[in-house]
Amino acid sequence: MPLRANFSENQILTIFLEGAIDSATAPEAEKQIMEIYRAHTAKEVVLDAEKLRYISSSGLRVLLKLRKLEQNMKLINASAEVYDIFEMTGFVDLFPICQAYRSINLQDCEVLGAGGHGKVLRLNADTIEALANMQPRRIVYVSCDPATLARDVALLKERGYAPKNARAADLFPRCAHVESIVCLSKLADTHIELEVDPEELDTITAKVSPTYPEIKAYVLEHHGMKVSSLAIAQAKKKCGLEVGECYNLPSGHGRPPTNLTPEKEAAIRDAFQYYGLI
Repeated sequence: MPLRANFSENQILTIFLEGAIDSATAPEAEKQIMEIYRAHTAKEVVLDAEKLRYISSSGLRVLLKLRKLEQNMKLINASAEVYDIFEMTGFVDLFPICQAYRSINLQDCEVLGAGGHGKVLRLNADTIEALANMQPRRIVYVSCDPATLARDVALLKERGYAPKNARAADLFPRCAHVESIVCLSKLADTHIELEVDPEELDTITAKVSPTYPEIKAYVLEHHGMKVSSLAIAQAKKKCGLEVGECYNLPSGHGRPPTNLTPEKEAAIRDAFQYYGLI
């Protein structure tokens, strides 16, 4: 199925992901995504995952490739199941990933009052059941009635939620009303099955880790100079990044003296920033 895309007047490119992106569909998805991306000069790339049901390691690899090309990128409308995959694999640390908003039906709830900002509704047992069936990871409950708050928190606890934090907010000074805010989290652990190809394990990391040849190629392309592996390792040490054991040897142990000039260091730091290392 062809992927849909939208290019707005403010140069934001939105690509709509659909279905499942797994080992069978990832090659075609990658082809279409790259064709769409290269056909536009965008200030920002937005991946809309509203209709994305599942993504495997093959699909994650496609997003990694796009992330290397586009620094200003985010993913929106991820379902709870898809977001769990991104969180488990560390992708939430690579670029912004936003979960989809959830909605529940309040049409049968009792109306307690109305004001300039809308109606005040009383949650009923059916609403609590519908809320629990949606299985959100967290629920923020705001109440002006401690009795009903205690009642509903008890009902939600029976359905696998426990209060983690609670605060009181005095929104109406000089009166007896105080708002109670409680954050509830789901107790049960979520088990996610991932299809992982051993050849792709190196691509599913919390951060993109470029190889030394990739850094050298970037510096040569963008700064017109060649740098050695030793210079890259010395720049890593200056930035507090991990380097191989052999590069930690001081001069006199078989390692040549430093060859990291200020110009080379600036170019290598630029490559580190491009790949998200610093």
